[in-house]
Amino acid sequence: MKQRKGSLFTILELLLVMALVLFLASKMFKLYFKGASATSASGVSLSAEGIDTSNAKTIVDSTKKKLDDINTQRMNQLKEADTLR
Repeated sequence: MKQRKGSLFTILELLLVMALVLFLASKMFKLYFKGASATSASGVSLSAEGIDTSNAKTIVDSTKKKLDDINTQRMNQLKEADTLR
């Protein structure tokens, strides 16, 4: 009879560990599949700069576009400076 209690205790331990692992996995999956999102304060400042913060892909695309615009503007300034010389 003592052996049964011991095996029931290990089954209970196993169930508790499985429940804990599943709980943590569900939290991590929600976080992982949610994607990148900006907090409200940083979202407001990024939106003011013209960067869309609705999901990770648009954040990357908007940031690349903004950087390309900055690069183009800088190249134009350098060309103007060369023509003035």
